[in-house]
Amino acid sequence: MRYRSRLSTYRGALRYAAVLVLTLLCQACGGSQEQADPTETGLLPRLPRPSSLLALVEAGPPQGYRRGTDYEPFLPNHNVSVPQLSMDVDPSADLTFSSSYDSQRRLGATAYAIYRFSEQAGASGPVELSAGWRQQPQAGTAWVALANYVTERWDWQRLPTDGSAIEIADQTPYVAPFGQSFAVVLLAGEQNQQLSWLLLGDAVAQAAAEASQQVLPEGLRVDVDASASVVYGAQSWLMDIDWDSDGIFELLDDSDGLAQYIYPAAAPGPVEATVRIHGGGASDSLQLAFNVPDGSQPVAQFSADVQQGSAPLSVSFDASASLPSSGASLSDYAWDMDGDGDFERSSGTSPYIEQVFGRHGTTQVGLRVTDSSAKSASASLEITLSSGWHRVVIDNNASLESSDPSLALIGPLARRRPAVAYHDALSGSLRYSIADDPEATNWGSPITVASGNTGYGPALAEVSGLPAIAYNAPNEFTPGAYLFYVRAQDTEGAQWDTPLELSQTDGGETVMFIADGKPAIYSITNKYSFAAYTYLVGYRALDSTGADWTDAEVPDYVEEEAYVFGLSSMLLDGKPALFYGFYADTPAELHRLRLTRAEQANAGTWLDPVVFGDATAGWSSIALCDGMPAAAYADNMLQGGVHFIRASTADGSAWENPAVQVDPRAGVGASCAMVLVNGKPLLSYYDSNTADLLAVFAEDNAGADWQSPMLVDGAGDMGRFSELTVSGSTPVVVYDDATGQRLLGAYYN
Repeated sequence: MRYRSRLSTYRGALRYAAVLVLTLLCQACGGSQEQADPTETGLLPRLPRPSSLLALVEAGPPQGYRRGTDYEPFLPNHNVSVPQLSMDVDPSADLTFSSSYDSQRRLGATAYAIYRFSEQAGASGPVELSAGWRQQPQAGTAWVALANYVTERWDWQRLPTDGSAIEIADQTPYVAPFGQSFAVVLLAGEQNQQLSWLLLGDAVAQAAAEASQQVLPEGLRVDVDASASVVYGAQSWLMDIDWDSDGIFELLDDSDGLAQYIYPAAAPGPVEATVRIHGGGASDSLQLAFNVPDGSQPVAQFSADVQQGSAPLSVSFDASASLPSSGASLSDYAWDMDGDGDFERSSGTSPYIEQVFGRHGTTQVGLRVTDSSAKSASASLEITLSSGWHRVVIDNNASLESSDPSLALIGPLARRRPAVAYHDALSGSLRYSIADDPEATNWGSPITVASGNTGYGPALAEVSGLPAIAYNAPNEFTPGAYLFYVRAQDTEGAQWDTPLELSQTDGGETVMFIADGKPAIYSITNKYSFAAYTYLVGYRALDSTGADWTDAEVPDYVEEEAYVFGLSSMLLDGKPALFYGFYADTPAELHRLRLTRAEQANAGTWLDPVVFGDATAGWSSIALCDGMPAAAYADNMLQGGVHFIRASTADGSAWENPAVQVDPRAGVGASCAMVLVNGKPLLSYYDSNTADLLAVFAEDNAGADWQSPMLVDGAGDMGRFSELTVSGSTPVVVYDDATGQRLLGAYYN
């Protein structure tokens, strides 16, 4: 249960203002927008001197580089990413340039990356430079520069976006003493674009082809697909095929890369086809080998109406293409549906069968056919059930502009389901929805709990078997905010009690938990107009349902006269504990993390805070990992990135240092949340570089090692505000779709 920190927002505004001032200063000195050097228009920060690139290259991985087609992340770059968010960069993948630059006002973010060209030693004379974009960028928004080793400068010019090449009269100045050349590509448009390749020199062809086969009574049919081939430096290419590799290409200048051929049954035995790709003066070839059967053995062949999907997946198999040996007939179709090598099912003489697959992962389905001469043959294919995140719509008309949603498990133990409370900025209301099933594959219709510019920073919890929400609303007359509590009359949240006003000044970033059987609410507030600090205050109900909050305020502040933010809570040995970021004027206390533990289960008094870490946690979450309290947080000011830190004692009085860097990149970690899935930590968070929602699993229960981040949702601006829970063993995340103004959920299987 977290709420976007006002302090984080304030600091973000200061950083934005600083960037704005610097950009305007760059413009004042930059001259005309049409100048050939984008550094003079404030579009690009200073790049390293060409001679200094040698040291960077030596620091890179020891691998070969195809000419101009690799992205190397250790070279200077900004606002670029590889699709699928793989931490192990695939050199052949398209590179996404995330540019949002307003050319009229000359404000915003540009994107650039440096490319290396190998095997250039001794190159001289004219050369062409060209680029291949997945989509054509707006004209005039792309630039390119070559590192000049004579002048020690970058030579800039406009990069054509229509696929045409730039003529370079002499490439000699651009070849480094160590035999390589470097180019930087800059995108200054208002839309993200993907660059497939950058080429310096003659066109380079790369043939790629695969073939499917089917045995027919008349022979072997092959279907060749070479559409994945590419010719770098050419806008199109053609395909030729020599079906028998006798030097004569029977198929010439095919434009779509698809072809079909039948090898006659009268000529059985091995055969080889040559596939040639050509364009732009370049060509490349490969061979495909086949074997035409002689009919002495049966042939097993089958297909599936679907081979990929989500569990449970119903699949229909068709083995009617199978053939017996010469003079025989097929007498039995046996099936291995779980990939264990045993053919446990039989469809008799029918070639058709259906199977429902319920386990995620890849299953090797096998077919064994037997003919009347007792000869048999086998074949297999793969059925893959996705082990990933699946999106569902919770509210088709909602906007979370200022606070994270709050998730909790609601209902009896046999049917506990995820539920969410959230503030909808479009209607100004507090809303509630509960999933239809424990795995959250479907959600009920949203219910308005309270309306009228209210419902900020909600904290949802189950109180005496029913959902309850603590939330706040702005107070126009005091520096603080109203703090409210409301409880539903049923599990579905169809009816709610009248909200109770707990305070007119203590509303803010809020958590709610059960303390000694009674609901307790803790909130961050700045209720005194004369104080620049925030305060962490608490309220405890006098009964188990939260109907009576008379004199409920905890008399002693947990924290006062400090900046407190990134609040989350947990029960530690049956006693409440609060985790938060802390900022004070004392140098020793700057930018530290704190864990405050209650002395008793009723949260009446609190122990002195445990101070640990060297970070500013704008978003944080805490859980019990492998018997020890652990925290995940976004470091907003010092190191950057997403971090994980675990206590070395069960009571949280001492903590391991340093923290583990889960994702070291700057710009990631907003709405950071953590749960345990089968004992291992799972984090979700927002990546502001790509506007995507990410998740990452730990490799072990202690969170010492972590997998690569995976994409939860990247179809727009996804997950600026989110929350994570686990229902049984199913992770569930709820998040905002800022692009479509919706509240979405995703479950993982």
